[in-house]
Amino acid sequence: MRSRSATSQLSIVRREARAVASAIDLVVIALIGVGFASAALIAMLIQVDPFARDPTLGEWIVGYAVFLLALPASVVYASLGPRTLGARLLRLQMPPAPRWRLLVRGLMWWPSLLIVGAGLWWSWIDAQGRSLTDVVSGTLLVETIDP
Repeated sequence: MRSRSATSQLSIVRREARAVASAIDLVVIALIGVGFASAALIAMLIQVDPFARDPTLGEWIVGYAVFLLALPASVVYASLGPRTLGARLLRLQMPPAPRWRLLVRGLMWWPSLLIVGAGLWWSWIDAQGRSLTDVVSGTLLVETIDP
């Protein structure tokens, strides 16, 4: 009997699969942001009773600092590449790449999303179906296809 990996083939990720995986990962990153926002709110409420007085500048800074930790956390999550929840559910893989390329991929996630999702839409323009994060980081997602 053949193993599953022996009968599988790799191809460049379909644009639709990339969009679904990105949507799943966006939900995960939004949940990370909600978690950090909740932690920031709790950190501020521990320091000051909002009904008794207004928070001072230092108390606001603590809250914002905790919330801003969500950005590096989301970059770390996005730099996981093929190990994100969306990629795992859709069986997306990435050929081995140096860690710095994965970090560039993670850092490009926010700009490609904030510019009206241009990073994802780029895959519809690119002849090979690569996203903007693939192009900039020099990585490539591939999809496992069972015959």
